[in-house]
Amino acid sequence: MISYTLFAVALGIGGIFSSVWHYQAKYRKGRLCGVTLPPDGMEDTEVESVRAEFRRSSLKAMLFLLAVLAPFFFSREYFAVNYAYFFVWLMMAFLLSSRPFILANRALKRIKRERGWSSGSTRLVQADLRVSRDKERGALPLAWFLLPLIPAVLLLVHSAQTGQIPVLLSSTVSILMTLLSLMMTMQSRRLKARVYHSDSSLNLELRQKKLHVQSLFWLLLALFEAVFSFLFAISIEGESNGEGAFPLWGVLMVAVPVLLLIFFLRYWEAVKNRVLPEEREDASILLDEDDYWVDGLYYCNPDNPAVFVEDRTGFGTTVNFATRKGRAILKGSLGLTVFLVLGAGILIGVLDSVPPRMELHSNGKVRIDYPVYSYSFDLDQVKSVSLTDSLPRGKRTNGLGTDQTARGNFRLDGWGRSKVYIYRNNPPYLVVELSDMHVVFNKKNPQETRELYASLRAAWKDGK
Repeated sequence: MISYTLFAVALGIGGIFSSVWHYQAKYRKGRLCGVTLPPDGMEDTEVESVRAEFRRSSLKAMLFLLAVLAPFFFSREYFAVNYAYFFVWLMMAFLLSSRPFILANRALKRIKRERGWSSGSTRLVQADLRVSRDKERGALPLAWFLLPLIPAVLLLVHSAQTGQIPVLLSSTVSILMTLLSLMMTMQSRRLKARVYHSDSSLNLELRQKKLHVQSLFWLLLALFEAVFSFLFAISIEGESNGEGAFPLWGVLMVAVPVLLLIFFLRYWEAVKNRVLPEEREDASILLDEDDYWVDGLYYCNPDNPAVFVEDRTGFGTTVNFATRKGRAILKGSLGLTVFLVLGAGILIGVLDSVPPRMELHSNGKVRIDYPVYSYSFDLDQVKSVSLTDSLPRGKRTNGLGTDQTARGNFRLDGWGRSKVYIYRNNPPYLVVELSDMHVVFNKKNPQETRELYASLRAAWKDGK
């Protein structure tokens, strides 16, 4: 089921890429595929040919990426393999889906140079002093971000005390998302005020409305993550197998933020169209920075000291990689991502590939060796030893559960707290009843499980 979750998340991310590139194929805000063009330039046959080729290539890339998701269905029992393939697919998805955009961006820049088109100054940066002074008045108070932060912190503390790993992870993600949203809101306040029009009152109104829209978007995103993490934790702990609702949660995790972003982008465009007069933005204050956008994706302007700048959608921000801090942010983000992905991959690979081992020692101690979830008990603590072909339903409190295995801490119906180390749907199961919990164990080979049961039961009877 976890493999299906990865498939659902990959499908959602593919949808994000598709919508992003579809948006770039439309002539908006004087730009096509990240290149600033005059309105009459859209009547150029070569420009239209580039746009048509971009759409065809983007469609082919997305169809190919959908086709190569098939391995998730044929290797669902190998979670570690699917985990590695998921990130390989993500890298491939970004490279392949962005390639048509890069080629179109380069082609349009060439056409623009050949035609001698210009859409404004490449150096001039104007500022409206009134907007710069009053620009933060439209933003929501930063204290509002305590609404998602406080419950997430309380949930984190509770999960740390009870040892509930899924709740711990979900609350940690919620806290990180809230802090990221807070940081993005604060950064939006610091951005240089954009000059939309020669009328200062319009600039001020648009700046304040945009800050309000941006801060509201980030606050709602943080609130969604807090609610999502809480409900997700409840769901996976309530599922008897631990992963029943994973695909649905995977789709919601991607779909809701994307829909939220699309709504606010369209809402901001509607607000801007309503505030600006018929002639829209003054052409005299347009800034043509195409040469500073490498392949239309990365902003690199050594003449601009700002670390963060408004991105080309006109809603969010991006990093100026020509600055020292911008390069440090890039290196730090890449390093942290690689560390987390590789670290989690290594842990998952070990947990998925190393089988648990139960050993009976001469001093009457039984030890189960398994990464992270090792456990030991004395034979004089044992109340009964049995062999069964079925197990009661229950829920996982923390541990690892895939379609093939279940390892870690569970709470089973009628048994309560239990340590589980089993291959699913592979009876018999060795059940050891202790005074305060049950230990459930089996091996991949049923005969080896029976032999282990016989030796453990004999040692337990001899010690009584």
